[in-house]
Amino acid sequence: MKFNPVSNKIPKMLHGADYNPEQWAKYPEVLKEDIRLMKLANCNVMSVGIFSWAKLEPEEGTFTFEWMDKLLDTFHEMESMPF
Repeated sequence: MKFNPVSNKIPKMLHGADYNPEQWAKYPEVLKEDIRLMKLANCNVMSVGIFSWAKLEPEEGTFTFEWMDKLLDTFHEMESMPF
């Protein structure tokens, strides 16, 4: 390592971006390609669902987290796959 980490809790540089998966809900092939490109760019952190509140709570008091759980599982599953 060329430089000491800023914090022991974050031992490497974080590289990523915002990702808005709700825009591609009907196109799973886009998600797969996006994750491939994120891996190719060596992204190691992503913020997801920033603009997803309407999808997370489609009506007041009714929450739907299943799609987000599936998305996060997909990120995890694809983490170990070669690009």
